[in-house]
Amino acid sequence: MTHRIRRWAFATVVVGAGFVAGAAVATSRQWGSPLVTVVVQNGTSGPIPALRLQYGSCGQAGTAFRSGEALGQGESRTFQFLVCGEGSYRVDAVLASGEVLTSGSYVERGYRAEAHVENERIRSDVKAYPW
Repeated sequence: MTHRIRRWAFATVVVGAGFVAGAAVATSRQWGSPLVTVVVQNGTSGPIPALRLQYGSCGQAGTAFRSGEALGQGESRTFQFLVCGEGSYRVDAVLASGEVLTSGSYVERGYRAEAHVENERIRSDVKAYPW
């Protein structure tokens, strides 16, 4: 009987450790997170005086501004917003010349998007997982 109890105790410890390890990995990689991350990178030949990120999910809309401080050449800014299942976003970048570049995409929970602002366009790269 003692041998049987030891086997059950060992099995319980192994299963518990596996669960904890899986939960730690899922948390560190933000699997299942309701957040969407959008990183805007300035690849233009000068600063970007104003950025605007508009987003929507489940009938709700929001706007995040970064107009008080210019985004310098080679710099990036990170925006995060909540989605309930799926949503969309749009980035508007106002260049020093006054030209407005726009790009956006469909997103779901946990997605990570990178918006590379170039002199004539915004190139978007959306990843379903943050790695």
